[in-house]
Amino acid sequence: MPEQAELYVEAARVSQVMGRWLQVATYIQRTEAVLPDPDATARAELAVLRAQADFGDCKWSVAVNGLRELSIDTASIVFARKTVTPRDIALYGTLAGLAALDRDQVKQQLLDNVQFGQFLDRMPECQALLQSYYDSKYDDALNMLTRILSFCHLDPVIGPHVTTLKQRIRDNIVVLYIQPFVSVRMSSMATALCFGSTGQLEDTLVRMIDSGLIHARIDGTTGFLIKHTVNARDAALSRVETMHRAFAQQAELMTARIQYLEEESARKRGARA
Repeated sequence: MPEQAELYVEAARVSQVMGRWLQVATYIQRTEAVLPDPDATARAELAVLRAQADFGDCKWSVAVNGLRELSIDTASIVFARKTVTPRDIALYGTLAGLAALDRDQVKQQLLDNVQFGQFLDRMPECQALLQSYYDSKYDDALNMLTRILSFCHLDPVIGPHVTTLKQRIRDNIVVLYIQPFVSVRMSSMATALCFGSTGQLEDTLVRMIDSGLIHARIDGTTGFLIKHTVNARDAALSRVETMHRAFAQQAELMTARIQYLEEESARKRGARA
């Protein structure tokens, strides 16, 4: 590797330790500018650093896309430095995947991914968490998630985002849980999803409804969460009305332009006369 590229990579490593993710991304870009065709080892190290920077910057979907392409063999020299381990890669990929991917994508991109499976083999807890999530064993998944996150507070990449990750993943699980139902009894839902009380679940549902994550209403009298069902006829009528308003606006603008051109043409004819 050229000396300048090595300096940039070393600067990216230092920035990573300090948690300065924007600087990490900047030094990676500079490295790639002077080293357009890195060998497999350099490419793996840059991929690890980039994934850590994306994770640290809460770009979960970008991070998991980079991590799932890593090979445990090509990244071995990165692990030899002991700044990151295969267990770390499994952990980053699992948490980023649960935060960013839907249920089918978790299966396709992580559980069925041969390369990422090599990392999961080094941390079976992550594999069990992903499998429970995919199998809709949400109480098991949430309990395992809590245990895993409990020892992540000191991790320089995960630590600052433990609370955000837990909320994001729990929200995804809530969405998956209510998906098959028209209405759900909140007391049963609170028990199934390991909420301390129905009140805690209700606070979460209110926040998710307000932010548009779920489309439902809470019936405080019966204690049910009732999903909004979209009427196909009303939805089609709404689309037609939207198209009509856009067409009418375009027609009005075109009419105004034609009128302007006619007036301008008449003015010019009058000036020549």
